[in-house]
Formats: sequence, structure tokens, C-alpha cells
Amino acid sequence: MNIIRNKITLKPLENLSLLPYKGSTLRGGFGHALKIIICENKGDKCIKCQQKKNCIYSYIFETSISQEIEGKQKNPQLPHPFIIEPPIDKKRHYTTDDKLNLYIILIGRAVDFLPYVIRAFKKLGRIGIGKDRGKYMIVIDKMVEELYIHAN
Repeated sequence: MNIIRNKITLKPLENLSLLPYKGSTLRGGFGHALKIIICENKGDKCIKCQQKKNCIYSYIFETSISQEIEGKQKNPQLPHPFIIEPPIDKKRHYTTDDKLNLYIILIGRAVDFLPYVIRAFKKLGRIGIGKDRGKYMIVIDKMVEELYIHAN
């Protein structure tokens, strides 16, 4: 199984005000932006979508057993194939002089969707994030780590 860890730097274009735990804001914003750039059935629920089986948003945010493992399972949902590592500091307010560094870890097939993840974070920067919907641009650093896990 492939695992990659990429650093993404958010450079505020205006003031950003985030919650104390930035991870929930980043995760929610990422999901919202990813759905905007991926979804062809605007407004429909994913559960009714005929594209669900091949949808990047569905795979990343609504990962089901049928998308990964054939056979019967007790829980139809799997853990999401991504992790967002936000800064762990207590800083909540960012100005145009600041930078906010985060890491995105993609696991398994989600590694193939890195370009869409980057597009989603760019889109989120144009939409705005946080209480005041502050805008930002992103700087993508090279892949920080690439790991291979061999399952038996």
C-alpha cells in the first residue's frame, strides 16, 4: 500500500481567523471544495448518485467496503484514506505576513488523487476559510515522504 505525505503552505491574502483546532475547519473546507470541483450531480445526495462507485469525492469522504474490499463486512464504511495534519500551535489569527503549514497524508488509491486534493485546497483558498472566509493562496512543497507498506 502506498502512503504519501505532502506539505501544503497556506499564504493568507487577507486576515484568517480559525478555530482553536484548525483540523476540523481544514477538513470541512477541503471536503466542501473537493465536492464542488468533482461533483457532476450538483445538489443530489451522494447515496443516490449513479457515479458514486467511480467518484473521487465519494471515495475520499464516503469510503465504503464495496469500493475497497469485496465481500460482506459488519461496517459498510472504512476509515477515510487521508489525514490532515494541521499545525498544533494555538495560533488562531493569521495576517498576510504569516504562513500556515499543514501536511496531507494520502493512503492507498487516494495517492492517485493528489492533483485533485491540491485543486481542492486551491479552490478553498478562493472560497475562503474560517469565520471571516479569509482567502489564501497555496504553496506546494515537494513530497515530504513516500512510504510503501507491503500487506501479506
